[in-house]
Amino acid sequence: METILERITTPFKDTTQAQYIAKRTEFLKYAGRDLATLAAETISDFNSKWNKIDSRMKSVPGKEVIRTFRSEIQSTYSVNLSDYSIG
Repeated sequence: METILERITTPFKDTTQAQYIAKRTEFLKYAGRDLATLAAETISDFNSKWNKIDSRMKSVPGKEVIRTFRSEIQSTYSVNLSDYSIG
């Protein structure tokens, strides 16, 4: 299942990273630090989190991922997943 989740979340990486950078930079912009330094640190932090499926799943858009996951399971295994069966 981890392989499926990695595959279906990969297309969300750029938009998720952009949101992460924007929110973290906005939060830290008054810290008096250089924005380029903040961006570099944020990218490094994001990549570290992205490489771990548990933290990746906390960052991606949930509704879109679950919709894609259901579709993937349906087309691959011919199984329908309800909210109850996933939870």
